[in-house]
Amino acid sequence: MPIPPWKVLPLIGSLVEREEIEPFRHWIQEKSRVSDNKVSSLFEVLVAAIEKKEVHTLSSQACWAHIRPEDPFTKASDNQLRQYRSELKDKIDRFIMEQALDQDHNEWVRLLYYQELADRGLHGLLDKAYRLQLDKWKDRDVLDLKDLFFLFETEQMRNQQRVQETKVKATYLSNVIERFIEFGLTTYLKLACINFSENAVLPNAYQPVFLDELLEMLSAKALQPEQGLLFVYFQLYQFLDGKSDDLDALLACLNPANTTLREGELRDLYGLLQNGLTRRSNMGGFAKWAPKLLDLFQWGRDVGAVFQSGKIDPRVYRNIVLVALRLERRQDAFDLMEELRPFLPPGTEEYYHYCKGYYYYVCKEFDKMKDQDAWSPTQPFQNIRLRIESDMILLQADYERFWGTGEEEEIHRLKERTLTLQRFIKSQKSLAGPNKESLIQRLKYFKRLTRNLKVKDLERFYREVQEAVLLGNKSWFLYQIQWRLDTMEGEE
Repeated sequence: MPIPPWKVLPLIGSLVEREEIEPFRHWIQEKSRVSDNKVSSLFEVLVAAIEKKEVHTLSSQACWAHIRPEDPFTKASDNQLRQYRSELKDKIDRFIMEQALDQDHNEWVRLLYYQELADRGLHGLLDKAYRLQLDKWKDRDVLDLKDLFFLFETEQMRNQQRVQETKVKATYLSNVIERFIEFGLTTYLKLACINFSENAVLPNAYQPVFLDELLEMLSAKALQPEQGLLFVYFQLYQFLDGKSDDLDALLACLNPANTTLREGELRDLYGLLQNGLTRRSNMGGFAKWAPKLLDLFQWGRDVGAVFQSGKIDPRVYRNIVLVALRLERRQDAFDLMEELRPFLPPGTEEYYHYCKGYYYYVCKEFDKMKDQDAWSPTQPFQNIRLRIESDMILLQADYERFWGTGEEEEIHRLKERTLTLQRFIKSQKSLAGPNKESLIQRLKYFKRLTRNLKVKDLERFYREVQEAVLLGNKSWFLYQIQWRLDTMEGEE
């Protein structure tokens, strides 16, 4: 049964995800009227359905029976229910807006206030408020991108209102230009970093116009940390592109005490740095760069970059546990897995079970791995990516158990399971692009590994794996091929 296309459902889902159900209940009680009782009842029905993952069972008749059990459901009832849903949506919209306005450092509120001062012709008050804000930031080396936009917009307001005196006007116009250059170039470099991070491995990847010329110009100017976020994103692009290895100096610029960076900007920086380090560790620099991922994670915890509304991104959780395991720091991995588990968002407990199973895989406790929730073929992971990854790890585990033991029947089953998983991946429309290509390539290499290859074939296979760009878990393939080469030493 399809989920009802009610616009209020995603809004309630966001409240559930951010654990704001109770604050919203208090808010609606403070602002409620007698007529709001039915709206509150509808809210409770929809929250219960979302929390129990029963949204697909919702219907207008069922909702009406909960909130107006004494009245039969009619066409007029359906219209009334639409009105309740509309009122509930409006209330949640207002609640979310008030939450946003209550946040610290809300640059949009400041801009609205400054615009009102400018519209009223209160230039002196606008200048005073602006100077006070600049004084608050005078000891900050790096300003958030939103703050750079705020400075640019404020200078535009000041310039537009000062049209009487040519000298003054020219001064304000130069300020507008300088603020625009600072905000514009910083934004451009950030987008260039995101583009590189997402598309660097793709053939014919998009290249932003004038990027090479801009990088050459900024290199010639020898940017310094005093240039703030512009310097940060310039250094970050150099790091992503492999032209700089100085990660520590980059992180030193991001000390929260010396910046106005918000959680959103810090999360963006963390994600870009994580992708860059992962790419380097996967391209033959695992021993050097993988430990840096743990250092980066610690920095992210310290500055709040790995958390959003008190919760950790489940993909960040999984990645850091797996990095610790691949570095053979099993106790660190186990501690992180258990310590961070309470911070997983509702509905993402599967990531914990995936990590726990992977932990037992690394420890070669294969029976315990298969005993974990969702690692059983009869009750697989609901998350498609976790399901595929766990199936691949199960293939690897059985390969390690049975290859070279003479268990030909088990190896035959392994090949059949590989084909089944390959067909499943190809059928998934939610998977596309490099991610899908990487999974398919990994299975192709795994099928090749299950063949009885001669020494020359294995040596050629080893070189191909080394040069593969999109191959996941490359180190495992290299280890298995090398192990077979070592056992065949002396053969041709």
